[in-house]
Amino acid sequence: MYEVTGKSGEIVYDNRLENCFSILERRYAELRTNIEKKAFVKDNYKTKCFLTRDEKMHFIGYITVQLLRTPHFLNSAFDVAKKIDCDGKTDRQLMNLVRLTCLLFLCSNQENVEQDKSSGVIRDSQMRVLNAIMGPMFGMSFMIGVDNEAMLITTDNPVYMVHSNRDYIIDDEYIENDEIIFPITASLCLIMFGGENKDKYHKNCLFEITDEWRKHIFVAMCCTTDKKIFSNHKFDKDELKIIDEVLKDEAKGDTECHILT
Repeated sequence: MYEVTGKSGEIVYDNRLENCFSILERRYAELRTNIEKKAFVKDNYKTKCFLTRDEKMHFIGYITVQLLRTPHFLNSAFDVAKKIDCDGKTDRQLMNLVRLTCLLFLCSNQENVEQDKSSGVIRDSQMRVLNAIMGPMFGMSFMIGVDNEAMLITTDNPVYMVHSNRDYIIDDEYIENDEIIFPITASLCLIMFGGENKDKYHKNCLFEITDEWRKHIFVAMCCTTDKKIFSNHKFDKDELKIIDEVLKDEAKGDTECHILT
């Protein structure tokens, strides 16, 4: 699904994207460790600038990669590419453009990225697609929630994103997402707000996750899952009820719940 293909459908970069993902996973592990070191310091609840600019950018980049790994978002990104960068390209070339976009994170320090002979895609094209995905995240507010009971769940599609506006770009300006939820660990969760929602919450803060917040995150993860839900605890009656509601959706009818010990 993620591999770049040639004219006859053959795989050109065998496992290259997954290898890139592995490198990014290691980078994200370092980011997660740094966040964990300061998230459990009580005095940091008072700070008005919890995340550094570099940490914010790393989160945006990692969320983008997570989105690009999902079939649904690959297809959505393909639709965006057709709108903003068709230029006579074939559907195969456009899909390769979306796939190759992931590689920008690894080649961003190179001075020259040559035109790829197999896909006919150049870096400028990739950057336009990448900006269409990342653009709505710039300007959103950041919050890191701490669950002292360590009961947050995650899924095989760990990014919950709400974008109420049909258009992502209006008059050359990106329209922010309404909300993004991304569990970091069972104890930490990144929450981002855009648009009018930004004024309802503190910005760039560390806060304690309440029962209400935990339920909100739980519902969000259940809604965004493709097929698998991961938890470190057995579900209670309320959580099972939420999962049952999600399973009523035929598309999620074979969702699996995994208890990680």
